[in-house]
Amino acid sequence: MGESVGPGEGSSILVIKLSALGDMIMASGAFAAIRRAHPDAHIRLLTSPGFRWLGESCGAFDEVWTTEKPAWWRPWEAWVLARRLRRAGFARVYDLQWSSLSNRLFRSLEASGLEWVGVAPGCSHFYPDRKARKHISARHAEMLRLAGIEALPPSDFGFLEAELERPLPARFALVVPGSSARHPEKRWPLPHYVALCQALTARGLEPVLVCGPDERGLADEILRACPGAHDIASPLPVIAELARRAQVAIGNDTGPLHLIAAVGCPTVALFRPEGQPDKTGPLGTTRCLQAESFEALSVERVLEAALALCREPAPDLSGTGSPA
Repeated sequence: MGESVGPGEGSSILVIKLSALGDMIMASGAFAAIRRAHPDAHIRLLTSPGFRWLGESCGAFDEVWTTEKPAWWRPWEAWVLARRLRRAGFARVYDLQWSSLSNRLFRSLEASGLEWVGVAPGCSHFYPDRKARKHISARHAEMLRLAGIEALPPSDFGFLEAELERPLPARFALVVPGSSARHPEKRWPLPHYVALCQALTARGLEPVLVCGPDERGLADEILRACPGAHDIASPLPVIAELARRAQVAIGNDTGPLHLIAAVGCPTVALFRPEGQPDKTGPLGTTRCLQAESFEALSVERVLEAALALCREPAPDLSGTGSPA
């Protein structure tokens, strides 16, 4: 099938992607492919409120709608959302969420005869392999191929730019010790991060910590034990700008690390034993590490992987610096 198959000029198309930052990053190629396949359609993204800015800035969508995930014990919320989608008169829906909610939305809308590309049984373009043991980007590509979209372009985060104000170290490593507060089990032990930062400093790679507002305790402990480390604010444009300049990044399986890798920074991703890096590992030049337990994933092994990936020479840092 060719990429132009499907609703064209004047058509209204919906893309559903509600979930976490890392999932949004890994779906960015699919976003771009859908836009390229339907250049004259009006494409809306349905996402969570926290990702409105990302959807509006990436260039793939004409409009962004947001919704909180309806609670199962308040079924009328899903009904209200379905009614809103029905009234919009979409010609096609691309479901990149693959959730029980998006399947319920399909069942609410299927009588309207719209085309639905997703994993909901009975939809017009049904993708049966959502749980296949392959990377999510490969599964997105296979699903979109059912709708005539033959290829996913590389992710492009050039729209994420920031002015950096204070001098950066000449050579530095980004370190991401946190994770979503809902998933503390994804965090490599803090003492390991302390030892890693000390080892990086000893080798002339100054650690630059990427920590969110709810991760102040992690950053403070590392800074107390490793005065050579740096702590920065972490809005997405700043993280992307730093990723373009860092020698290497090391961190947990979390959204900011996915962005860092997608921007092009060589990245070592640390996965808990139950993680599935073959399905959800960061895109880019990456090395994913696991062990039988997080405690057993040694600092020496992580350091060795980081030094092996470390890019040289250092990017040009003239006139730039870290944020205030």
